[in-house]
Amino acid sequence: MCLHAPVPTPSGRSPVATSRQPKFRFAAAIFAGLSAASAALAQTASQVTPAEAVPPTQPLRGALVFSGAPGLAAPAGAERLTILVGDVAVEGTLPGMEVPTEALRQRLTAGRIRASELFEAAAELEQAYANEGYVLARVVLPRQRLVDGGTLRLQVVDGFVESVDLRAAPAPVRDRLAALTDPLVGRRGLTLSELERQILLAGDTYGVALGSALQAGASPGGTVVILDPEYRGVTGFAGLDNSLSDSLGGWKFDTGVELNGLLGFGESLYARLSGHPEGDFAAEPVLRTLSFGAVVPLGTDGLTLNLEHTISQTNPEEIDPDIPSEFERSSVRLFYPWVRSRDFNLTTRLSFDAQRDRLDVDTAAGAIPVYEDDLRILRLAADAFWQTETNATIEVGSELSFGLDCCGARSADDTGAVPLSRPGTDADFAKLVLSGRYRAPLGEAWALTVNGRAQTSFGEPLAVAEQFGIATEREISPLDTGTLTGDSGWVLRGEVAREWVTEAGGLPLGLSPYAFAATGAVTLAEPGPGQRETTAASAFGVGLDLFTPFDDSFSNAALRIELGRGVRDDDEDDRTALSIAASYRF
Repeated sequence: MCLHAPVPTPSGRSPVATSRQPKFRFAAAIFAGLSAASAALAQTASQVTPAEAVPPTQPLRGALVFSGAPGLAAPAGAERLTILVGDVAVEGTLPGMEVPTEALRQRLTAGRIRASELFEAAAELEQAYANEGYVLARVVLPRQRLVDGGTLRLQVVDGFVESVDLRAAPAPVRDRLAALTDPLVGRRGLTLSELERQILLAGDTYGVALGSALQAGASPGGTVVILDPEYRGVTGFAGLDNSLSDSLGGWKFDTGVELNGLLGFGESLYARLSGHPEGDFAAEPVLRTLSFGAVVPLGTDGLTLNLEHTISQTNPEEIDPDIPSEFERSSVRLFYPWVRSRDFNLTTRLSFDAQRDRLDVDTAAGAIPVYEDDLRILRLAADAFWQTETNATIEVGSELSFGLDCCGARSADDTGAVPLSRPGTDADFAKLVLSGRYRAPLGEAWALTVNGRAQTSFGEPLAVAEQFGIATEREISPLDTGTLTGDSGWVLRGEVAREWVTEAGGLPLGLSPYAFAATGAVTLAEPGPGQRETTAASAFGVGLDLFTPFDDSFSNAALRIELGRGVRDDDEDDRTALSIAASYRF
């Protein structure tokens, strides 16, 4: 199947197009009829291709920080002695700690107090330092002779990281972990947020599951950061699900592999293969998506470069004539974590996509192109994550996309005989996507999850590849993936789950039965003949999640079984579906 448009003549039309006008009109007529009559075109290659294939990192494990014993226990009998403190002199006060220091001075000079209160106040000041992020700072009562009316001397020891212990780090990632944590060594006034950031960035290294702890160093105020990384140079996964329509084979198999840190830069090289097994390696598979890419850190502050290329093909069965489609995307992405901590993260992403989407009709005379889109897209995205004190988590995201009429993009003026995928679309466009997820425990064993997405095209029609779909595995899940799309839309889903852990075969097994309900709608900016402007859908059902981790930090297995009912308000059939999705990561 040809991926390149014919070279245009000076008139703007290709020589092939000039001689085949009747065939193009025939293909357009078939395309219009299928669009109006069924959802046959809903699972074209672009509609079933994931937005990205970047591999996940491993979560940090083990203790990150500890406050340490204050060393300010009052000596025996101090509660029976009293003292009148004339003034308090605190040496080494760190920035931002003037208010709690003054509060301590006023407390201890307010009148006669028990001697034990001197130690209590010093310990509380040390805790105030920890609360402000100075987790390595220590408040010390130096040796002194204090009489009534005298001045009490306290000393703040500005704690610091004496060294980072990397003896347990495997050679392929040792230099990368050292580069990320070396900025901590020897720094005075180090705060919890600064300490957390660098250790969490080290934990984000691909192929690494990082354990960490702190222990007292040999120098006064010194702390040793101990890193205990588990490393795996080759990771991957395999999975299957039945989220596709019957015309694409129903079942979809996924597999992927990652090569982590083998070059010593903290990089990950990855490949993904997804599709229906029938004809997966043939020239015209029922469904095949192939992605490969690289994630490379730039420097030691979290900036990351991702290069990725994806090719997806569909050849639906049970449709006459055949309508093969092909989607191809090349992406350059830059990620930067502005805030990286255990409780809050803020990351932005700048990306550029060059993508081509093509649909043909196979006839006795050969393949005739029905539409072809060549888009160049600049995307700006931001994602935030909060974890509250009650262990609830909040995730929000936004992505603003701009189509650029440059760099080989195909505009409405360039179409000739082969149109764009939607009437009224063009190379330059804009759209905004918002997303959110809230998860909170309900008591000790129950949990509530609510997630939603919305998109606006600002009233303009979009190319097929940029439309918004609400029939996904975690939204309107009983409907086949990609079968309900529009230029703008919204979707909301809620789940209530009961969670507990048991054991199977000597391994922990997490069980989580749940009930769900979802609703949403999509809107076409300029609906064509036989198309609805707005289509709404809802779903409800029950399911069961099973999850088991294996002996190491990288291997786990998951299974989701769900029985749901999907209801649409258009002429398409409602659907009751038993959905199954299984995965194994190694």
